[in-house]
Amino acid sequence: MENKTVLIFLVGLFLLSMVYSGLAQKYALEGVVVNIKDVEYDPTPARAGDYIDLFLTVSNGGSTTGTDVNFQLITGYPFSLTPDQNATQQISSLYLSSPRTLQYRLMVDNNAQKGNNTMKLKYWQGPESNPVYSGTLEFDIFVQASSNLIISEVRPTTINPGSQTDVIFRLSNEGGSPVKNLLFEWESTNNLILPIGSDNKKYVPSIDIGKSEDVKFKLMADPNLAPGVYPLTIKLTSQNANWTTKVGMIVGGGTDFDIGVDSVIGGEISLSISNVGVNSVESVSVKLGDETKILGNLNKGDFSLATFRNILLVPSQLPDGGQGPNRGGNRSVRNFVVEISYTDTTGQRQMVTKELPISQIVGFRQGDVGSVPMGNGFSGRQLNRTGGGSNTIIIVIVLAIVIIGGFYFFRKRRNKRKDEI
Repeated sequence: MENKTVLIFLVGLFLLSMVYSGLAQKYALEGVVVNIKDVEYDPTPARAGDYIDLFLTVSNGGSTTGTDVNFQLITGYPFSLTPDQNATQQISSLYLSSPRTLQYRLMVDNNAQKGNNTMKLKYWQGPESNPVYSGTLEFDIFVQASSNLIISEVRPTTINPGSQTDVIFRLSNEGGSPVKNLLFEWESTNNLILPIGSDNKKYVPSIDIGKSEDVKFKLMADPNLAPGVYPLTIKLTSQNANWTTKVGMIVGGGTDFDIGVDSVIGGEISLSISNVGVNSVESVSVKLGDETKILGNLNKGDFSLATFRNILLVPSQLPDGGQGPNRGGNRSVRNFVVEISYTDTTGQRQMVTKELPISQIVGFRQGDVGSVPMGNGFSGRQLNRTGGGSNTIIIVIVLAIVIIGGFYFFRKRRNKRKDEI
């Protein structure tokens, strides 16, 4: 019976020692009780792929001051200390009711998932291998999956100076969290490109993961702006993140032309080619049938003449007995097809096709000079040019006949008066 009592006593003593050992770690032999009073990190929430500054406020809830207390931040996925950081820090005196703050800088993994992540803070006093007291505290950091917003498309990328152009910016969320309350704003250096009909800001309520939203502005470049690539600075501000980027807008591009008949002489047709667009262009060539004429550079607002020979007008070509071009015996042709090729301000080769009604050429009398309204982008402008070639010869011959006839008429009349005297 006594042996049984002794055994029970020993077991109880062992259990009490275990409990006492646990309490010693929690409350410390010297009466030091370490707690984490506050956890702060910036930015909040932490974002995948970003840095955070972590502030841990520790306090002493025991009965005596802690001296030379060591703290070690135990990191694990998705967190890691930056290379310049030391995981272990020491507080020389941890007074009662006088909290101290530990600061760490951490990197959040790019693939971190949304949610709370538990971290640990180990503390001890004395040698780590044989501490006077020690313990481990836990706390949570909330991670928000990354918001990766990009401008995936801009269309069109070219705007003509002085012309209003609807430009669409496509925003794509390629991150791991929705983007909410997004402010899209842009600006151009020296206001060379400005919004028309609105300001330079647009709001987007939200963009879900993997989704896109279009933002539309009506833009205009300064009419006197030289052709080139001009940057737009774009700022994106959301509920949790900010982005700044740039896109390039090409100012310049193509042009348009008007065509008019300048003269029709026999089988020769002269066309006036007018640059009616807002851009000057280079290496202009005009093709009519099998003939191609090189005009060279053509500034905006200027015109040049292209003369085509061997254009045979045959009355039987048109059903009404009119005249038309004899091109390979095709009697159904009622229009000349004029192809104008040029190099635009971006260096790209472009082509504009115009149709020149044959009926208008037929109505242009042989030897007439001046521009006939052609419609469909053809000039209605009168050139008021002085005729040349055969027109000049005809005028000279007529004047010569009038002068010679007048001379003989007055001479004959004078001789008749002399005879009467």
